[in-house]
Amino acid sequence: MPKGHVITGLDIGNSAIKAVMVEIHPDFARPQVIGIGTATSNGMRHGMVVDMEEIVKDLDIAVNQAAQTSGVKPNRVYVNINGSYIRTQNSRGVIAVSRADNEISEADVQRVIEAASAVSLPPNREILHIIPRHFIVDGHDQVKNPIGMTGVRLEAEVMLIDVLSPYIKNLAKAVNQNNLEVAEFVFTPLAASRAVLDKKAREHGAMVLDIGGGLCSMAIFEEGDLVYTGVLPLGSRHITNDLAIVLRTSLDNAEQIKLEYGFVGTDNLSKKDVVNLSGVIGEEEFIVPKKQIAEVVEARVLELLDLVNKELKRSGKNLLPAGVMLTGGGIKLPGLVHLVKETLKLPVHLGISKEVDGIVNRLDDSVFTTAVGLTLWGADKEGAYLNKRHSFQVFGKNAAINKMRDWFKNFMP
Repeated sequence: MPKGHVITGLDIGNSAIKAVMVEIHPDFARPQVIGIGTATSNGMRHGMVVDMEEIVKDLDIAVNQAAQTSGVKPNRVYVNINGSYIRTQNSRGVIAVSRADNEISEADVQRVIEAASAVSLPPNREILHIIPRHFIVDGHDQVKNPIGMTGVRLEAEVMLIDVLSPYIKNLAKAVNQNNLEVAEFVFTPLAASRAVLDKKAREHGAMVLDIGGGLCSMAIFEEGDLVYTGVLPLGSRHITNDLAIVLRTSLDNAEQIKLEYGFVGTDNLSKKDVVNLSGVIGEEEFIVPKKQIAEVVEARVLELLDLVNKELKRSGKNLLPAGVMLTGGGIKLPGLVHLVKETLKLPVHLGISKEVDGIVNRLDDSVFTTAVGLTLWGADKEGAYLNKRHSFQVFGKNAAINKMRDWFKNFMP
């Protein structure tokens, strides 16, 4: 049985559900992975619950697997949320400094964050994250920590991430029906970023590109700040669909073909390069050119990367010295890294979290990145993980005041 503090991350995707449990203990230099669970996701489409009964059952499978591995049953979980229904907007608030000597206090910062977050939303939307970007003191811009400075007027610029309330409530209901409390919902690319981006990468400029089963999401950082997010309606499941149509086979067969024979890059292939799919398809002499498979896969990947390029141009952040970190189950295709590098004209790396130990040999880094990031996110929030060199501060809609003091400690020497 674990003796330390246990935190659970639950990555609910469109194709699979992953649960990761870590133990935080003073004797450990880093969080120890103690539990892992996986299940097929049958009740989600485009980040939305479409079959409550199925998603509840799938969650039970993944969580119970992790519980059996770790020897402890979780009761609180950090859960990802992703979909085109998630929006971001920048907002600015301004207040007058309250003290007579004009020294900016923590209370002033709390008030200006609240002022910046007071935006009008439709009744069916709610704020998911409040992300302070910088402060302005009497016109002096780009201030990270204004506490102790002198000024009359204090402004704050924040990024707000909001979601459709019915979708997040349905997801919470599915989790609750497994006797689990949602500690916090976290936007998927932020959770993945917590796992794979360090402080240096965020400062220089980097993007996390998470390619999942039904969606692709991205988060761009520059000078330590989150500057842009996006969700694209394409994922690795679309490759499976394409292969099923071209090869005239079932989706299950197409998925197996994608995993075993799928790749991108046709330059070095000839007509003589073939693959025998008889064992998969169940038909005799079902032989197809490797080039045919590669062309189907590459066409869909190029479509996705074209959308990513458009998002990069829209963000105005085409030059990212720290490059692109690829995460998600859809990045396993051989040749993908090279194609992304050539298409986006940026350095490209496979996102691997180096902040956890334990049974990490059982983790497929690309698949479990978001789940691991959720556990690290939870450790930061609960104050159990003291090493915050790689973390960045994001407030939940009710947590800005409680977390303000810890956030400013990150800027102190």
